[in-house]
Order: sequence, then C-alpha cells, then structure tokens
Amino acid sequence: MHMNIIKYLQAQGLGSRKQCQNWVKGGWIAIDGEIVDDTKAEVHLDGRRVVKLDEDTVPTVDLPYFYILLNKAPDTETSHKPQQYPSVFSLLPNNFRDIDIQAVGRLDADTTGAIILTNDGQFNHRVTSPKHHVAKIYRVTLKHAAEQSLCDKLIKGVLLDDEHETIAAAARRLNELRENWLNPAEWVDWVITPEEEKAGFPRRPVAKPGHEAELKKRTLTNLYNQRPAWLDLAHKELDKAVATAYGWTDYTAEMPDEEILRRLLALNLERATQAA
Repeated sequence: MHMNIIKYLQAQGLGSRKQCQNWVKGGWIAIDGEIVDDTKAEVHLDGRRVVKLDEDTVPTVDLPYFYILLNKAPDTETSHKPQQYPSVFSLLPNNFRDIDIQAVGRLDADTTGAIILTNDGQFNHRVTSPKHHVAKIYRVTLKHAAEQSLCDKLIKGVLLDDEHETIAAAARRLNELRENWLNPAEWVDWVITPEEEKAGFPRRPVAKPGHEAELKKRTLTNLYNQRPAWLDLAHKELDKAVATAYGWTDYTAEMPDEEILRRLLALNLERATQAA
C-alpha cells in the first residue's frame, strides 16, 4: 500500500497541504534517510517510516491505522475539550494533536491506567460497544480498609446516587463526538479576532487550506442521515442514563416510543398533582 508524500505528511500532523508541499520542494523532508523533494513521490505503508524535518526526527504513527497504548496519568481528562484538567491528548507529541485520533472508551480524571488511542473507528466501536461484551478490569485503591460486607454489596451491585452526573457525562460525550465529526482537528483551525474576543464571542472553526469543500459537507443533517454506529451508541448511552434517573430498571433500547411517552405522561401528571 502506498500514499502520496504530501498526504502522508498531513496524516502525521505536520501541517497544511501548502506547508508540506513547501517542505518537500525545499528538500527539508527525509524518509528513512533519503531526501524526498518530489511532491508526487509515494510512501510505502508497510511499516513505520523514519521521518526527518530539517534533521529533526518527527514522531510518526503507522498508517492507515494506528493504535497507541497510553498509561493515563491522574488529573487528566479523556477528551479533546477538557473542562478542568489537561487532556490526555496533550501528553502526545505536538504533531499528534493535529491528526484524527480518538480514545477507546474513557477513564475518569482521577483514574490511571491503560487506555488505547486510535484512528480506527471500527476497532473503537468493536471494543466499546456493549454488544461485543469486551471485559474491563479495574484495580481500586481505597482510603480505608473495606469490610467483607461492603465487598459482598459491591459484588451484588449497588445503585449510585449520581444519576444527574451520569446524564451530564453522557450528554457531554455525545456533544464531543458530534463536534469532533463536524470540525475534525486536522481540517480546521479555531480562530478569534481581538474584537470578537473583547465582545465575548467564542472561537470559531475555519477550514484549513484544501479542506474547504470537505468541511462544508460536515453538517448535523448529513451526520444524522448517515447515522454512524458511534452516534447511535452515544444516543443509547444518554437514553439509558435518563431512564435510570427515572427509575426505569426494565428499560432497554428496544422499548417502544409509545411506552416511553406513556410513562413520561404519567410521571408529569403525578408531579402536577403533588405540586397542586
């Protein structure tokens, strides 16, 4: 399998199409020790290549798909848009932050351990989808010694009083996945003018050179028309969190809409009666 040198460098997060073309034409790029100055050159994808930019070795990933096993540090968030702590993606080399890379699953901010980062969407779905029953093993360190009675309760299963947090987390995850699809990091730059910043406006996405046409197709309408598996899964996780908050222990994704509406109507009538 081969890939054009310019596309290869872009896939490694080394810059825009124009930047990569200038580096190649200027003889700044070396692949496996050989200078590449032809923008039409092809790169073999039969293994990881040694790439140098002006004598500096650049970290690279295998293509077309790569898998990174990361030992997640505490006080980091498994998100491209962290809220309180640095993102796990900030632990990667700088150029890796500009490529299409997602975490397989999620570890909470204070949780440490192995997490896989990849650009293989199908692999990600196979590992994270509940349908495939991929087991996870956690090791928990407690502040105080646990009695056997507590262990027995945990083995049987306990109901946590954090439904609102669960709903918020599922909603954030859904929004994050949609935003990553709408505005891929390798396609857009987030910009803001001094006037916009002063007025309190947020940063806005602007297509990188060469991605204008592609970005125009990334709309919510097109996303929901395609309905990829990861989108369905995220919606099901949110629905499940809401159903749990309502106390619907028998809820499944196959529950008919009519039954859901019947229960919501009954709940609203009950609350209206209580308020009166």
